[in-house]
Amino acid sequence: MKPMPPKRKPNADQLRLAWQPQVGDRVTLGTEIIYTVTRVSQNGSDVDLQTPETNLYRYRVPVGDLNPVDPVRQTSSVPSKRTKPSINMEDVRERIATTQQSSVDQFSGDIAILKKYLKAKGLGDDVLDELDSLCEGMEKRWNSTVNAISDLLEGE
Repeated sequence: MKPMPPKRKPNADQLRLAWQPQVGDRVTLGTEIIYTVTRVSQNGSDVDLQTPETNLYRYRVPVGDLNPVDPVRQTSSVPSKRTKPSINMEDVRERIATTQQSSVDQFSGDIAILKKYLKAKGLGDDVLDELDSLCEGMEKRWNSTVNAISDLLEGE
């Protein structure tokens, strides 16, 4: 005589495929009491539950007896791709422009102080012209950098 296979609860396999509880899930057992899952067995067939804000636990509760309270998560074998955070391009452009203006103003102010000092020391106009050229070059470089960044942001 052939031994009979062990009895299984109907739909246990289908339930396991549809919803697998995880620690922290909120569930009921057919009553109004909402439990929190504190442990899931390795094979996923039973869980331990705690009544929130108490020291009352239920151990080894079959998954088939549980009803999820929160929306059921869809399990997926493909990991979800992270979405790029939305970037407010106007804020980025404004921040770049503010930094450019601050940098140019600071640099020009420092060069003006240096020119005044050098002029007081009796240095010639060729030295002062070189410093003016440095200021213009730095301002042009900032403008080309801001334009390059704007072009890159357009491509985003």
